Amino acid sequence: MKILYSWLKDFIDINMPPEELAKKLVSIGIEVASVEKTGANFTGVCVAEIQKIDVHPNADKLHLVDVNDGTSVMTVVCGAQNIAVGQRVPLAKVGAKLPDGELKKAKIRGVESNGMLCSTDELKLPDDGVDGIFLLPKDAPLGTDVAKMFGEPDCALDLEIVPNRPDLLSHFGIARELSVALGLPLRQPKCAQLKGQGEALKITIENPADCQRYCGRVLKNLRPAQSPDWLKRRLLAMGTNPKNALVDVTNYILYEMGQPLHAFDLAKLEGGEINVRRAREGEKFMTLDNKEIALDPGVLVIADRNRPVALAGVIGGLYSGIADDTSSVFLESACFNPPLVHVTARRFASRTEASKRFEGGVNPEAVELACRRAAELIMEICGRPQEDMSEVRDVYPVKYAPKAVEFTPEQINRILGTALPDEKIKAVAAPLSSGLDTASLPWKFLVPPHRRDIETRWDIAEDVVRFAGYDCVPASDTPCRLPGQEMPAVVEDVELAREELTALGFSEVMSYDLISSAEFALLGGDEKSQPSLLNPLSDEWKLLRPSLLPSLLRAFGYNERRGVRTAMLYEAGKVYSYVNGHPAEKLGVAGLMAGSYPADLFWRQGEMKETGFAHIKGAAERLLARFPGCKIDISTGGKAPSFMHPKLYAEVVLNGKERIGYLGKLHPLTAKAAGLKAEDLWVFELSLETLALRRNRKHMLKVDMPSQFQSSWRDISVLVDKGVSFADMERCAAGVKAQAPLSVELADLYEGKGVPEGKKSLSLRLTFRPQDRTLKDAEMDEAVKAVLEALSGKFGAALRS
Repeated sequence: MKILYSWLKDFIDINMPPEELAKKLVSIGIEVASVEKTGANFTGVCVAEIQKIDVHPNADKLHLVDVNDGTSVMTVVCGAQNIAVGQRVPLAKVGAKLPDGELKKAKIRGVESNGMLCSTDELKLPDDGVDGIFLLPKDAPLGTDVAKMFGEPDCALDLEIVPNRPDLLSHFGIARELSVALGLPLRQPKCAQLKGQGEALKITIENPADCQRYCGRVLKNLRPAQSPDWLKRRLLAMGTNPKNALVDVTNYILYEMGQPLHAFDLAKLEGGEINVRRAREGEKFMTLDNKEIALDPGVLVIADRNRPVALAGVIGGLYSGIADDTSSVFLESACFNPPLVHVTARRFASRTEASKRFEGGVNPEAVELACRRAAELIMEICGRPQEDMSEVRDVYPVKYAPKAVEFTPEQINRILGTALPDEKIKAVAAPLSSGLDTASLPWKFLVPPHRRDIETRWDIAEDVVRFAGYDCVPASDTPCRLPGQEMPAVVEDVELAREELTALGFSEVMSYDLISSAEFALLGGDEKSQPSLLNPLSDEWKLLRPSLLPSLLRAFGYNERRGVRTAMLYEAGKVYSYVNGHPAEKLGVAGLMAGSYPADLFWRQGEMKETGFAHIKGAAERLLARFPGCKIDISTGGKAPSFMHPKLYAEVVLNGKERIGYLGKLHPLTAKAAGLKAEDLWVFELSLETLALRRNRKHMLKVDMPSQFQSSWRDISVLVDKGVSFADMERCAAGVKAQAPLSVELADLYEGKGVPEGKKSLSLRLTFRPQDRTLKDAEMDEAVKAVLEALSGKFGAALRS
């Protein structure tokens, strides 16, 4: 929200520089994003007309331009491409003081330039959307000081307004806060309260819960007119382009008072009446940008006798919009139900400045004042006799009843930890409400209509400390501690997963829980069986994700499009499904690896390897090792889902029974459908919710002291059937009753010449390291023999000669 420094002075006599004002706003909890100078902060620039354009003799892209300022003709060098003979442009003469410095006479490629033709950027004026020289109106008088066309130098403060303070979305609202903070009197918006002749259109509110108040006024026999320069300048400073006086005044009141208004072309309204109602089933509405949309009873509309003419609080309709020849209008000012406006704006992707204020809630007591002020401004600019303005029709079925909040000074001090005197608290609270009763305890504070965020004494305490100054809260060495609470098992597992994957070199992804239909299609399945939003922001955020995989693919795609081909990503978050007909959520973790390992920019380039099945399996196993009390198997016996490669897939099984996840290679067709160039993407996904439920929390991970003796190892090569997995052989070898090996590693896999049909050769490295000695050769032979006997008995393994 932009606030113009000079505009604030309409309501409060500020006597401090804009930079100091920005600090004051921050001190009372209003964040200031930037302070920018606006208006004409230059001198020596006049209106001139281009009379002749020649090519620069020493530069193809420069021109010699003869310009006339009304008293003389001079030549300037210009490189802009949008100039033409007859245009009127801003000419900065030698000695002109521009925002970036003083203009001096100069030779450009050997030709002397007697000035400079200026762009909006060089003059620091609002962008006109033209790439090149700023083109002035054709009727601008020659020699006119351009600075006078854009007003005095000013400042615009860009404020970050929190959602629960819609009353600050206006100049008057900010001035009201400053009047309390600075102890200065506040002036109300100017309004002469002119009496009109006759009544406005008949107004009917179908349901008072949808519209608390609705005012309207008819203005007739208006002459087409442009807004005065002072009004245009203020709108431009707010980032709004002026159109015509009728539209400009409604925008002006919105920025001034925070009350959105709408002007209907009276000639286009049918039946002489206005109905605030829900849309009928099957009704159509044509928006201002010429799009027809279908309505239903969930949408609040403004209708004439026969059809909707506006989406209440959001946008007007095409058929009732203001045109250049509009001579009579119906001016609307209202207070609509915030949730209804919010739903409509989101549903039709039409979040306007008006809807933003209605969604927060406008001040119902200011509705009529805004209508009167706007009508008087319009009549001042476009009107004729006062008889052409009707009286205000005000329908106010649900009048504002202020809520009383009770508190005592002692309670406020206890909340804040302060020792503020009663008079100080009263001095701060009194200007916030016209109804503060301090005659007896507890004090009674009547919540003003523009401060619906105040509901309890804690809210009042917040305002007291804002305006009294946060430095009134004494420093304390006493730490604030909440009662101890045991961390839920699944949350503990999420933290364990984050720690381990980060330690392995993975980068964490944090994304929305929502995905698009296209992303859901990557996983297969029926979209109707997945929980979805009734009113999504867009089709990109429609479904609650059933898996973390689409989010990881989106993140990898973002990096891939920017040249990053190597990635190690993970996300720990929620996934969703229906359980017994109701939406349910579970926590899980997923990882993705792609490209070279360890990294493209690894300093020892020759030792890089392309990420493969072993890498993703190793990462998953290392992660699962952090969860004691569970026996976790990696099994290749499961059927791969459609989005995974059928030959490079494994399931993660808990205690030999329950599937808790999967790992392997993403199917190349899935990667292609996701718009990715990489074909070798390796992923895993685990259900931490299931793991937390099944594992024994009392089981502690036992760590053996490292042996002080040297380890010993032997390599053996065995022939087994192709269907036998290394994981099963590893578990078998580790379970021998004799001297069990410390580790069993796969050193080599061979299928080919010399290996019988249907067999494969596995080379295993058995490592032994007892705690009490170094094994002798005879002991090593006995241990290897025990392992071979176990493998032979279970898998028919034979020692390869």
